[in-house]
Amino acid sequence: MSLFRGHWVGMLLFLIILLGAFFRFYQLADIPYGLFPDESVNGINALQVIHSGEIKLFYPENNGREGLFINIQAISVWLFGAHAWALRLVSAVFGTLAIWGIYLAARETLLLFLSRGTKSNQSYFAKYVNSETAIVSISLLAAFFTSASFWHINFSRIGFRAIMLPFMASFAVYWLLKSLRTGGLISAALAGTFAGLGLHTYIAFRFVPFFLSVPLVNYTWLWLKNRELYRRIPLAILTFLILAFLAAAPMLIYFYQNPSDFTGRTSDVSIMTADSPLLEFIKSNILTLVMFNIWGDCNARHNYDCRSQLLWPVGLAFIAGIYFMADSFRKESSAVNMPFVLLAVWFGVMTLPATLTREGLPHALRSIGLIPPVMITAGLGAWTAYRIAAKNHETLSRIVLWAGIIFVTLFGYYSYFHQFADSAKTKAGFRFDLTEIADAVASLPKSADKYVIANYPNLPYGMPIEANVVQLTCTTSWRKICRV
Repeated sequence: MSLFRGHWVGMLLFLIILLGAFFRFYQLADIPYGLFPDESVNGINALQVIHSGEIKLFYPENNGREGLFINIQAISVWLFGAHAWALRLVSAVFGTLAIWGIYLAARETLLLFLSRGTKSNQSYFAKYVNSETAIVSISLLAAFFTSASFWHINFSRIGFRAIMLPFMASFAVYWLLKSLRTGGLISAALAGTFAGLGLHTYIAFRFVPFFLSVPLVNYTWLWLKNRELYRRIPLAILTFLILAFLAAAPMLIYFYQNPSDFTGRTSDVSIMTADSPLLEFIKSNILTLVMFNIWGDCNARHNYDCRSQLLWPVGLAFIAGIYFMADSFRKESSAVNMPFVLLAVWFGVMTLPATLTREGLPHALRSIGLIPPVMITAGLGAWTAYRIAAKNHETLSRIVLWAGIIFVTLFGYYSYFHQFADSAKTKAGFRFDLTEIADAVASLPKSADKYVIANYPNLPYGMPIEANVVQLTCTTSWRKICRV
């Protein structure tokens, strides 16, 4: 029995993306309150781009940041002015587009399972993930879970470059799998472009090539076994690799010329600097794994009240998805299970940006690359559990499923726009106090002389004007200060 039929698929996907856009753009000028200094430094760099016309590949200030996101923020600031929401608008756009990307990545991954076939009817996936209707349904659920996820909503409303990672990774996976399935060179070129440009986004993207190698190795092996059937694979892989290298080349050259910028702050937070790196690695893995259903990030900017990163119905679906994947690994061949191997490796690899560090764990920001595989796995779990239950209780199962969808939607709104937005800890986390000071200074006449003294504790001597103040008070008469 299908949950989503025919022409309703496009409509449901549109509504899911529309819901995601609402969560990411609604009251963006007001929530979150304040502007964290890391965002403000991005704003200063954006103003420097506008005023000087110099576009950089990498901005070394503030422990170093890849330049693509900041350069796009500069366009937003140029169009809309030096406002906090102009910086965050870019995040909202990429966050919304990532919902679409995760849908496409989920669908293409599961089409691979369908195309491989299964010789048994024993595994749950063989019974219930056995049609295009099932694949589309799972993909829609994965997109919906992303759309209403507090974890993803929050970072879609903060001016951090990390939000580009789920977007870039999901589209790279989609285009790569499509090119390997069809032999299409345009798809391969797009996959390579997304994979290469990803290096220009966020430090954690450097781990993405490790899981992208899974389908590349698998299809190379298939080609070696049957060169006639897979005759288009070598050219597709070559196209992908060439475009990926060309897109990544400017950043690779920069890092070759500036090796210290490649590591940045990693040495400060790495487990390798601990007395016992292995013990720290075990500890960080435990803290990362429990964040989905038990204890989440306690940073007031990243989460609300240490709440688990997944709302409990989605968390249960995620656990169910892991169980059903393990069942498939036991009962199906390795060729049939390749899509689930990809998901497992994707998950394992993208834990590393967090588990190789020992600061602020569990860390929702460094773990942001886990969002696509986690949501796809949750979609698999939710759909398969629904189909199992529907065998004997179809009407009740539908009611429970749709009630769960409504609950996840409403709680997503309540948790972000009421609990998180109204929390005093959230305002403090985003340095709302500095924003109020900046607004007060900005309200003064342009002709008035303005003196800002940065004198709160732990500031180094000679520090220039606080980033928040510069970002929110920069006017034509302040251009020299904006370039400090």
